Amino acid sequence: MTTAQTPSTTPPPPHFRATLEAELSHTLNNLLQTLQSFRSSPPAVSLSSSSSSPTIVPSDSIPERTEAIKTAVQSTFQAHYEPQVKTTYYDLVTIVFKRWMFEFVSHQNQAGTDSTEQLLPQLFDLLDVAIACTEAGCGDDSLPLTLVEDLVDILTIDGIEALFEYLDKRRERLIAGLVPQKGKGLVLLRFCTEILRRLSKSKNLMTCGNVLLWMAHVYPLSERSGVNLRGEFNVDNVTHYEFEDEDHNNAMEVDLEDPAAQQEYESKKFYKTFWNLQNFFRNPPSLHRMENFNIWRE
Repeated sequence: MTTAQTPSTTPPPPHFRATLEAELSHTLNNLLQTLQSFRSSPPAVSLSSSSSSPTIVPSDSIPERTEAIKTAVQSTFQAHYEPQVKTTYYDLVTIVFKRWMFEFVSHQNQAGTDSTEQLLPQLFDLLDVAIACTEAGCGDDSLPLTLVEDLVDILTIDGIEALFEYLDKRRERLIAGLVPQKGKGLVLLRFCTEILRRLSKSKNLMTCGNVLLWMAHVYPLSERSGVNLRGEFNVDNVTHYEFEDEDHNNAMEVDLEDPAAQQEYESKKFYKTFWNLQNFFRNPPSLHRMENFNIWRE
């Protein structure tokens, strides 16, 4: 009688981590230098959201650039991948990418100048390589979005707006195979929420709208994070507005024969009715009372 045996996991050999990490880091360094040649003469770019300057997001439609990334990923990252050490390998790949990301940011800080225009293209190249690694199966699916999540905590508001422009151009590749309730779906939800928290609803209105549209494209309407499960409403959100008292309205009724006075009266009446609707929007359950429902219906 034979018994089923579970496949054994071969432990990585001694010095596996250090040797592989050094080789991956060396390959990534050479690849990033190669990618830099495709933007050797970058335009002077302003990161202001109101600027009409050209984008600093690298194009992913340049055949030579795409081939350089693919070759490097296949020759090193994919060549060293072994299913027996999948977890260890994924961890090493993540460490290598994060190390280079923080190296770029640290170099900018040490320069002591506002060189975000030079930093972002480097980060975008790094993210493109990370996407290629996940597509080749030699990196964790959430690797690119994990890097983005760290960048959201590091970059300025202008940098975040440029970063989201990059995300929008790589959207289909980033959300491929995304499951909203786990993995990179949760990472995406976290950093989108953080971006919305940091952005000004008045100064960065367009970017806030793009983030919300992005989330609406990725997550279904039934997603728990977008559903009011407990049925709670912000009843303290009171809308203050100017309105005419009843005495003034009654006084205006005397002049209803005058078309101009009648038009003014109707405008003020509509103004008051319109803003009164906010009382029901901030507390919809109040419509369950018949007197409130009659007011709403009228």
